[in-house]
Amino acid sequence: MIAALQVQEQAKLGAVPGLTGVDRWKAIQDLGVIRQQIAEQQAQLDACQALHVGDVPIEIVVFDLPGDSGPNRIARLWRMTPPDQSVKQTASVTAGSTAVTIPTGDDRQRFGLTIEETDHPTVNGPDFRSGPLPGLTINDTDPANRIEIVILDPFSFEIGMVSRAVPPLPLTLSLTAAPIGAIQIQVSKIDWSVAGGMLLVTATGTATAPFMSSTFTLQANFHIAPSFVMTPSLALDVALVVPPRLEMTGMIGSLS
Repeated sequence: MIAALQVQEQAKLGAVPGLTGVDRWKAIQDLGVIRQQIAEQQAQLDACQALHVGDVPIEIVVFDLPGDSGPNRIARLWRMTPPDQSVKQTASVTAGSTAVTIPTGDDRQRFGLTIEETDHPTVNGPDFRSGPLPGLTINDTDPANRIEIVILDPFSFEIGMVSRAVPPLPLTLSLTAAPIGAIQIQVSKIDWSVAGGMLLVTATGTATAPFMSSTFTLQANFHIAPSFVMTPSLALDVALVVPPRLEMTGMIGSLS
């Protein structure tokens, strides 16, 4: 319909320069009517596409190379863009394969996928988490009709990798603690260790307040896992396992 109206529009445009008087004004009026019809048809087409373009079946195939994971996996399709990051669809992975429905076109870039185990005793995050899906138009030859995910051996990080992320020591901080007042904190050493699947951080240094000073030790246990929060810039969750413990015997004693 739109294509036929566009042909009429071009014909009217071609005829207008050769007309004069009433005929010219009548042709311009007809041209305006045609363009209004094109605008109305385009608005209807846009509304129809927005309503029906969202559900295209996608096959997801999971290749598990380690071979020692649990038998039960699920796939989740997430909306990744504001105002919220939420699950749109959940599907079981059976015999290494599942299927979800994903929007076409650029709207795909608002969505991402996770693959996770539901019965693993120690894994507290997804086995796989994608970024925003590419904005492709679905057709018979679209490779995105099939998504292949290869799950490799578990990733482990060394303590040296964590240590290199810390700014150069010493670190100097300042805080206010009633009734002592302003306290200047100087962190002189940070030690890292891994135990029981947790990251133990121990920071030592000196705290100085008006008329007093004290050495201190701060210990905190963290759990690090792939994030379920599908914000593109947040790949890992870092959470306190238990409240941190602070020892500052010359001022406040021990606190948890």
